[in-house]
Amino acid sequence: MKDISLILHIIAGSTALLSTFIAVPFKKGTKFHNNSGQIYFYSMTLVFITAMHLSLTDNPINLFLFSVGIFSYYMAFAGWRAAVERTNFPSRIDYIVAYLTLGCSGFMCYEANRLLNYGNNLSVVLFVFGGICAVMAIQDLLQFRKGPIHGKERIVRHLSRILPSVIAVFTAVLVVNGEKLGIPVLASWLGPTIIITPVITLWNIWFRLPSSKRKGLGKKLVAQVLGQANIDED
Repeated sequence: MKDISLILHIIAGSTALLSTFIAVPFKKGTKFHNNSGQIYFYSMTLVFITAMHLSLTDNPINLFLFSVGIFSYYMAFAGWRAAVERTNFPSRIDYIVAYLTLGCSGFMCYEANRLLNYGNNLSVVLFVFGGICAVMAIQDLLQFRKGPIHGKERIVRHLSRILPSVIAVFTAVLVVNGEKLGIPVLASWLGPTIIITPVITLWNIWFRLPSSKRKGLGKKLVAQVLGQANIDED
């Protein structure tokens, strides 16, 4: 049974990664984007289920995989909910999942401290992921209390949750293959997060700007890349 779970875990993870490359290039709302996004979410759901089975049937129970699995799936779930919940009103399931994830972040920090006492370097990974997990859950709970979100803010929430879950998929691939490539373990676990998270943050800031400012900023960036000193503003 465990072998079957592992095979399904790999297939689902590979499908999620492939569907990402299909969804990203296509405009939001198009058939390809929506369908590949659905495939991504359901693939991540299977990744989560199999990760829970693999971690709980391990001897001893793999608490590291268990907590990271919850953290990764929360991001995919929250991003998916932001995309499909058109009423923009948080439901009971949104609150339940957010509170469970907040509890998981506390457990991750507890487990990180336990690993630290044993001199395990993976404690750093759990401290970092646990912190990110707590921030996201708290952000969502505070947003739920403010009421529904619309327009740009809904898109920002969708992407600021879905994209980190994509980072988790890339991280899993890198962790499995990193040793063969000579990449240190901590670099495999934290590298994608350190590199891609600032890009997501800057994109969120840019996307919230008025269209005129976004266009002007884009021209400035192009000018810097091309080494031009001045460029006319709109």
